[in-house]
Amino acid sequence: MSDLATIVQIAAIARLRADATLQGLMTSGTSPEWNIFDQGGGGVTIPAFPYVYLHPFHMQLGTAQTLGQDANDIYLLVDSYTRSQGFDQARQIAARVYALLHGPIAGQLTLSKGSHVLALFDNRQELEEVQDGLVQRIADRYKLYVTG
Repeated sequence: MSDLATIVQIAAIARLRADATLQGLMTSGTSPEWNIFDQGGGGVTIPAFPYVYLHPFHMQLGTAQTLGQDANDIYLLVDSYTRSQGFDQARQIAARVYALLHGPIAGQLTLSKGSHVLALFDNRQELEEVQDGLVQRIADRYKLYVTG
């Protein structure tokens, strides 16, 4: 994965972890992680439900008009996992992530290198899985336009 994709992932995780509303939805999370992790997960500790993983899984030459700067389109996958009856809790978490990442109202991410132009919601999958019990998973994909 490129350095820029990692920088975007770090910025997105920082924004999610800093949000008090999302912290309240992460009922088993504690500071500073709040059960919001990168693709490496919780390390050797298996996180308690609910939890969120962020994965920058695809980067390509950018489509934004950047006037001579390098542009990249980075696709960020955000997985919300819960273990509750139905998808209500997972949908609440995914809705808050959406509010923090999608479109101009959410604002640009602060990157240590490059510039974040815009993030747009791309698509969603809702899945129920069996992992030593029934687990609800919402997989949202965002497209981030980045220069640098």
